[in-house]
Formats: sequence, structure tokens, C-alpha cells
Amino acid sequence: MNKLIWVFFLSTIVISCNKNKTYNTLSNDQINKEAILFDDSNFNNTMKLKSIELSDISDSLIFSGTLVATKNYLLINEIKTDKFIHIIKLPEERYLGKYGNKGKGPGEIIRAWPFSKSEEGNLIILDQRQKKIVEINPDSLIINNSFEKEYHLSPSIECDGVSINNNKIFFLNVGDTTSRLFETNLKGHNLKGYGKLPQLSYSSKNIEFLNQIYWSDMDYKKSLFGISYRFMPLLQIFNKEKNKWTTLIGPENFMPSEQNYRKRTFYNMIKITSNYIYALYNGKNMDKKDWQDANVIYVFNFEGKFIKKLILDRGIRNFEVFEDKFIYGLGGEVLGTRLLKFDILKGKR
Repeated sequence: MNKLIWVFFLSTIVISCNKNKTYNTLSNDQINKEAILFDDSNFNNTMKLKSIELSDISDSLIFSGTLVATKNYLLINEIKTDKFIHIIKLPEERYLGKYGNKGKGPGEIIRAWPFSKSEEGNLIILDQRQKKIVEINPDSLIINNSFEKEYHLSPSIECDGVSINNNKIFFLNVGDTTSRLFETNLKGHNLKGYGKLPQLSYSSKNIEFLNQIYWSDMDYKKSLFGISYRFMPLLQIFNKEKNKWTTLIGPENFMPSEQNYRKRTFYNMIKITSNYIYALYNGKNMDKKDWQDANVIYVFNFEGKFIKKLILDRGIRNFEVFEDKFIYGLGGEVLGTRLLKFDILKGKR
């Protein structure tokens, strides 16, 4: 049996197949000396966080999956009502209600996913169904149900992460393998690409596999981008100002093949605050009932240095970090979507 070799040009990572294993391994030993391999032993500071369920708010959530904290509001999407967003006032955690009309009109959303925020603190919503981005000031939405701006993407773009800054739209495009991150002006013109997608050393004709293996989530803060992969234990940090990419591989060395990539999921989401990068690690087999809920968050600085590992007492599917003090997470329980709160400062070692 010959060894199968996959080469990644992303940050030039080599993936080799061991004869005694049924999967491939991510490795940076042979070519890319700058990629960072890590596991749990690299985190000297491990903290256990206890959850508080915000029951009053949870009872108002029907089917929610993404959330953002900005301008002293916690904003949570809603799929199954005629409004697309729940608004909670912070820090008092007071539920204000559902806002935002669903539809095809100006400022209206069919499916709000995902959420991000501008440098000015406005909420940025991607509507994948309508290929448009809606920018909202939460105060204006509450007062008169208004929105700030609306931007339209090219119909060919399959976006799974988006942000707006300095009059530029930044996004991840599943359908374009020429770059990892893309930039256009606010009219969708002057396309520019940054970085490289992981590239196989052979030409795969399995379009579904290629789209899924690149499935990533993104967060943005000033000139810094964080990208986490769902089907690879892979994180990327891109400092646009320095034009520098940092690759993190861990906490395990595992790369699914075309045959088994549907069996496991790795990172649920990544978040960037003013001080740190938080990555929610899953690492579960997808045949488990609770496979979407993860309870480990790895924390890095902006250069990819190890800061701490947070262990949550309840699993969450998505999360937001408020002022590096609290983590708000959405978990899927028998009773429906539940909003959990974790106090980082009260974590126990």
C-alpha cells in the first residue's frame, strides 16, 4: 500500500497517511516550520467555568444559533418567527423583545446568519438566502425598526462569514478556491483575495467534499481576522496590516478523507475581543446526540500564543465574549435553545 500524500499550500502544511491508521494527519514538520502544533499540554492555565442558565430569556428563544454583543446589547438571531432578532440589554440582561421584519423588502431578512459587528459597533447580518448584508444600529432598530445600510453580494458568492470595515466588505467564499479571504468595495466591485485555501495534491471531483472541508467561520477585529474550520483541527489568524498569516493545528492531528469527513466536527466558532482570540472546540463524532454542543474554549493572543483553556460545565453550539469577563453561549437542550452565561473571572483551576 503506497503512502497517500496531501499537500496544503495554505501555510504549506503536509498531510501524510499512516498505514496503520484509517485517517490522515495534519503535519507541519517537513515543510512549514512556522505552523504551530498544540495540544492540551501547551495550556498551563486551565479553568473550569460554571454555567448560569438565563431561563427568562431562554424561554423566548425558539430556534436560535448565532449571537453578538455590541453597544451594550446581546443580539440573538431567530429562525422560526416573523422577527429575526432578539435584543437583550447588557449588563443587566433584560430581555427587550423581538425585532426586525422578515421578508424581501429593504432592510428585511429571510434567514439571519451569521452575525458580526462593524468597528462602529453596528450589527452586520448576512442573509444567505437573498445574498445581501444588512447593517443595523440596535438603538435605531428598537426605536423605529429602521436599518442603516444594505449591501448586495454577487449571486455567485457562497458566503459563510462576512464583515465590514473601512468601507470594505470582507468575506469567505466557499465557491471560490483562488483565495481564503476576499475583499470588495461596498458595491461588490474590485475583488481582492488574501491567503490560500488548503489544496489537495490531487484533483478531487467531489464538489460536496471540497465545499464542506473548507467550511469555516470568521470573526474580525480592526485589522485582525480569525478563521476556524469545522472539519479540520485548524485555526488561522490573519493580520492584514502586517500581511501575516498564523496557522494553528490542534489539539489533535487529524484530517478526514473524502470517505470519512462527515464523521467528526472540530471547531464550532471563533471570536476576537480587544485582547484575545477564543476558539470553541468540539472534536465529537457526529453520530452522537449532542454532537453540536462543545465545552472547550482555547484562548490565544493575537500572535497565536497559548493563554488558557476554558472548560465549560455545559456544552454550547455558539458563543459570544462580553468584555473578556463573560461568555454567553447557545446550547441545544430538550426544552429548546437555552442561553447560558459563564463568568470567566470566577473560573476555578
